[in-house]
Amino acid sequence: MPHTTEEEDKQWVNKCILYLRALHLSDIVEGKGQSIDEVAWSGLNRMHPGRAESWSNQQKPPPDAWDVWRKALKAAFLVRGQKLKNPLGI
Repeated sequence: MPHTTEEEDKQWVNKCILYLRALHLSDIVEGKGQSIDEVAWSGLNRMHPGRAESWSNQQKPPPDAWDVWRKALKAAFLVRGQKLKNPLGI
């Protein structure tokens, strides 16, 4: 992966968020609220019904962007693998 600046990393993460149409952490977490969903982790677009008109049409970011995305998820939310430090729900 080529070296990027912190600002470039933020732009890549934002493009991944836009592509996934993730408004909340819960949009990218599996149903039990314990870990990041494989679809979001892998960068596959799961269209959220009713959101198409309110989101920009972000093209799929390149593989390097998804590496930055996973690194950012690990730093902010994850403890082991794709498991959340603080699971959602009860």
